[in-house]
Amino acid sequence: TVAWEVDVEEEKVALLRGAFVGFLLEDVEAQQLQQYFSMDGYHDIIITTLGHLKVLITSPKEEEVKSIVRSVGWWCKWFH
Repeated sequence: TVAWEVDVEEEKVALLRGAFVGFLLEDVEAQQLQQYFSMDGYHDIIITTLGHLKVLITSPKEEEVKSIVRSVGWWCKWFH
């Protein structure tokens, strides 16, 4: 058996509480998506590419990601 020792970073766990994994409909650069969110007023949104058209959307402001996911906007044409 293999045993792994993991040090949990509480600030990273807190960042993932409001996170969302989305599947892109088109291959779009994460930096481009992040710029679009920033231009729309979401300055703390962080887009991370996970591969195979999946992205992780996070923000230090937990409610910010939730408000995006619950609303309808330009991002709906990019995610499913």
